[in-house]
Amino acid sequence: MIESGLFKYLKKNHGLNKIATFSDRAILNPVHYPLAGIKVRGAILFADLPSYSSFAQEAEPAECACYVNHFFAWFEGETKRFLGIVDKYIGDELMSVFIQNECKQEPLKAAILTAKTMLSNDPFAFNPKIGIAEGPFIISLIGSTKNMEVSAMGNTVNLAARCTSDLPAHSMRIATENIELIKEILTEDVWNMSEIKDFFPKNMNAIKVIDVVRGSEFVPQFDYIAEIKENVKYAENQGAIIKETKKTL
Repeated sequence: MIESGLFKYLKKNHGLNKIATFSDRAILNPVHYPLAGIKVRGAILFADLPSYSSFAQEAEPAECACYVNHFFAWFEGETKRFLGIVDKYIGDELMSVFIQNECKQEPLKAAILTAKTMLSNDPFAFNPKIGIAEGPFIISLIGSTKNMEVSAMGNTVNLAARCTSDLPAHSMRIATENIELIKEILTEDVWNMSEIKDFFPKNMNAIKVIDVVRGSEFVPQFDYIAEIKENVKYAENQGAIIKETKKTL
């Protein structure tokens, strides 16, 4: 099994040797479920690939996988640069965590720097939408005793995910009161900032968010779609992609 970055973090800091297992006594489901984790403070970053839906309508399934994997690899490299840890991949979205004791600088600053780097140097024109929130969360085992993962959980995670809703491409939305930090990091004229108060008023506590939109989108400098098709063709020739075959009993 390939261990995720957060699984390694939990294993290193917690040893996975104090897992409490609970059962709901068959009221809803007889399956046992675990609980173990580390309470931390930090920042959560969600990145969404806005061009994926239109791309998927015209592309082959294998080309869709190639496209999002390239986006994920590109984003993971910049996340690690600022000592963030990739938590999970969700369809065409990626979630990273920046933990207080793991980052060299304040986690919110590390998350914003990651977003700034991606939006400032985007040669493949992914033009992502990025949501960021800071606060407490838990790095926890998630699932059942038969199928467990490790993920960040809590309201901070929810806020970061919601920050990508209705956000234009090549922009970020940051849930924070620390406006001065944002202005300190995003000093170039290409960033258009606007402060929004009472965000999420309907079904969540009202919070303050800062919208930061990059002034212009990136345009690919070469035929990126053709490159994806070539990569898929190469994977098929190497036997990495095969057609399903019916097993003979």
